[in-house]
Amino acid sequence: MPLYRCSLAGCLLAGLRGPSGTCMACSRRFCVEHITASSLHDCPTYESDPRAVDDMAEKNLQAELHELAQRLNLVELARVASSLRNGQGCTIHELDDQYLRTLPRGGMNIHLDIVFNDGVEWICRIRRRSASIQDLPLDAQDAVVLSEAATLLFLANQTSVPVPRVFKVVPPSTRDNLVGVGYLLMEKVAGKPMDWSSLNALSKRKVLEQLADIFHSIYEHPFPLIGCLHINNHPLAAFTSASAFSISHLVAEGALSQKEDGSTGFLGPFTSTCEYLKASVASNTLCVSSRESQTSSISHYLALEKSFNRLASRYNFSATKPENFYLRHMDDKGDHILLDDVYNIVAIIDWEWAQTLPEPLAFSSPLFLVDVAAYYEGQDGLSEDERLFVTVLEEKGHATLAKCVRNGRLAHRLAHLLDTDSDSGDIQIHWESYNRLIS
Repeated sequence: MPLYRCSLAGCLLAGLRGPSGTCMACSRRFCVEHITASSLHDCPTYESDPRAVDDMAEKNLQAELHELAQRLNLVELARVASSLRNGQGCTIHELDDQYLRTLPRGGMNIHLDIVFNDGVEWICRIRRRSASIQDLPLDAQDAVVLSEAATLLFLANQTSVPVPRVFKVVPPSTRDNLVGVGYLLMEKVAGKPMDWSSLNALSKRKVLEQLADIFHSIYEHPFPLIGCLHINNHPLAAFTSASAFSISHLVAEGALSQKEDGSTGFLGPFTSTCEYLKASVASNTLCVSSRESQTSSISHYLALEKSFNRLASRYNFSATKPENFYLRHMDDKGDHILLDDVYNIVAIIDWEWAQTLPEPLAFSSPLFLVDVAAYYEGQDGLSEDERLFVTVLEEKGHATLAKCVRNGRLAHRLAHLLDTDSDSGDIQIHWESYNRLIS
């Protein structure tokens, strides 16, 4: 069954996944036929009236935030935070109209500052109730939050990767949750999101030298399965031991489906890359079939299956040979890296949807190093920044990781082939490039 249904009354078609299926103005989700059908769904678009879209989006956002303010018990949240620091008092700003207009938020989360009397600062990370989040079943919402917490705890306790410390996680479905919403209590890290394009050559090299060490630290901690990290025996307990963590199913939206009984179907975990690719092809085809004819969907499946078999052969992936898999940040556009004033990396944030992948895919270059214009024109040469990263990795003696970056364009194309949010033009560019790279 499809994960979503079209929001138009009476329509039984599947709602598109990701931002492409969500109206930017009203935040409702639609099928491919109705997302642009002005006679049935008459919201303005950025092409017709960009200001009206922004005005409607801001109105919906403020309504969302006011609804959050009604549900959120700040007194109880402050009590929970204080109890985790032996009764140290703390302050959380009241959610009045003026504060809500400036509340820190991203596309997926809202952050509340918690300031303790001794100057220590935490943040309370709350999932937004935008269309792409609230449509997910509660068990899927829980899985995303718990996986992010597990990833942060693992990295903090088992690696040298700088991440915020996690103090408490409460999944959205938790009963008797007096705070009123699911949340993640974590350290507030002093640092600013990196703007890669604004850095000079010396600053870029300094950042990449640190990123090379982070890559190597992750490389030193392989896993036997493809999937997302999970905390054993939740709630949080002795997570300082590696045995406190295991690899469970994938939690990204593209890996979810709805079962006949209404519960969520998850993909994984997988014991081999071949198994993972086969399941990804099937899942991708189900998504495609919601916007194309059945014949087209079958053709798409067969073409993907044939090409992925060639990919497995090229990399010597085997369904029976033991493999190592490595953690990958799945949203590495650059603002996930927090820098101080002298370009030290103080934290890597936003680990929701992080998963393990085979070596060639896990250690391709972060997307912020890619020449986006050339990439979307179908060019596959490395950017100047990617070449610099290869050089830095080689200088540090990480030849294996340097090779992954050097040959990483295939990993990028593969990721976009499996991204159901891509429009048909983008898919065609990635498809042609992908086949050139594996020929």
